[in-house]
Amino acid sequence: MTGAIASAWPLIGSDALTRAGLELLLVGALAGPVGWLVLGERITFAAESAAHAMLPGLALAAALSLPLAPGALLGAAVFAVLLPIVSNEPRAGTGPAIAALATGALAMGSIAVFLPGSPGHLERLLFGEPLAADNSDLLMAAAATVATWFLLVRYGAALVAAASDPVWASSAGFAVGRLRALTTGLVVVAAAVAASTVGNLLAVAVLVAPPLVVRPFAHGARSSLVSAGVAGATLTVTGLAIAYLLDTATGATVALTLVSGALLATAWQRLRGHARARA
Repeated sequence: MTGAIASAWPLIGSDALTRAGLELLLVGALAGPVGWLVLGERITFAAESAAHAMLPGLALAAALSLPLAPGALLGAAVFAVLLPIVSNEPRAGTGPAIAALATGALAMGSIAVFLPGSPGHLERLLFGEPLAADNSDLLMAAAATVATWFLLVRYGAALVAAASDPVWASSAGFAVGRLRALTTGLVVVAAAVAASTVGNLLAVAVLVAPPLVVRPFAHGARSSLVSAGVAGATLTVTGLAIAYLLDTATGATVALTLVSGALLATAWQRLRGHARARA
């Protein structure tokens, strides 16, 4: 442990560490509340597949030395255009169509990374490298986080209602179709920013784990969204600290920290349920 701390000590207080911490803080604050909507809509598989489908766009952005998030959004846009076309095949349902497109995009992106003139870095695109974040990445993450929270403050309760009980929301006068379209847009943006930071294979952890952590304690739509954002920001930064202390891969350690938090919260909820049942 002492050796790991000694090896990480020169980076403590460095610009790279500061940018990584800010980037992960923003990503967690962005993805946490959006993940609550993902769970409410029951679209975890679709969100994960969309993140995988972003790899060709990530590879293109890396080849052009551009911020990764816009490339991820481009990959998601192509995925969104192709999905309805593939889903129209009567012998294939939406689930198989999503899986096939995501797998094909993942393979295409892996090939594109190694084309002549490409800088490579497949490992970074798949598993992330927050320490490589630059000022443009921070700006993109900050803009996405501010815009998302503006929409959540304004429409958060309606979005949660449409996600959890669309029939009631429709009878209450909410435009469920538009709210679901807005949710889809928020999920794509959050997944793109997460994929550009922790990698497109690990992005789903940043979306799904924070709401699982706070679900046993959440009461009310707005408090649930805020709590998920706080949990996401806290766990991602905690993962960064653990990665430095243990000298492990940053993106993977952040994802494992998020998943561990979700597992602990779920276990605590079940233990509390058993205790109440016995009482």
